Formats: sequence, C-alpha cells, structure tokens
Amino acid sequence: RQLELLLHNFRLDDIAEYFGVKIGMYFAWLGHYTTALSIPAIVGFFFWLCCNGRHQTLEDIGYVLFSVFNVVWATTYLQAWKRYSAELAFRWGTLDQRDDLLAEPRPLF
Repeated sequence: RQLELLLHNFRLDDIAEYFGVKIGMYFAWLGHYTTALSIPAIVGFFFWLCCNGRHQTLEDIGYVLFSVFNVVWATTYLQAWKRYSAELAFRWGTLDQRDDLLAEPRPLF
C-alpha cells in the first residue's frame, strides 16, 4: 500500500494545496517523467544485450532502431504529459488560468 502511494500518487493534491499549483505541477511532471523513462530504459537494455559486442553492422542497426524508438517515445510522452497535465489542471481548477504564461517578461531579464 505504501509503495503504491509512493510510486503512483504521492499525494499530488496535498502538495498542490499546500505549496501551490506550480509546485504541484512540477512534482506531477517529475513523477510522470520518471515513470515514463522506464520504457526507454528497458528497451535500451534489451538493445544493449542483443547488439553490444556483436558484428559492427548489427550494432549500427541497433543504434539506428533505438534512435527511431526514442523519437517515437518522446513524441508519445509529450502527448501523454499534455493529457495528464490538463487532467490535473481541471481537477485543481486551473485549466483556464494561463495569466502567468502570457505575461510579459520583466525588462531586466
């Protein structure tokens, strides 16, 4: 039970309520990204086991395939994060509040 809370939820609602929505979104992104990185890690380990130390041509093909996989994974991850962040913004009541994103930067920066 505690491991499930640690890995999946880690009380994002409590973090957003106490520290604010920006910090809550940061921790949500951090957990989402960390979880999502397990997929390329597993696939990369598989490619490493299959292609490392083999014939140079096979190794090069493995690198190219893993690169293509990473491009597809990154695109899929971004779409999944957009969906998850919109879900959190709706739950926290900040879906239509984009004021600080559209604000002009300070002149000294």
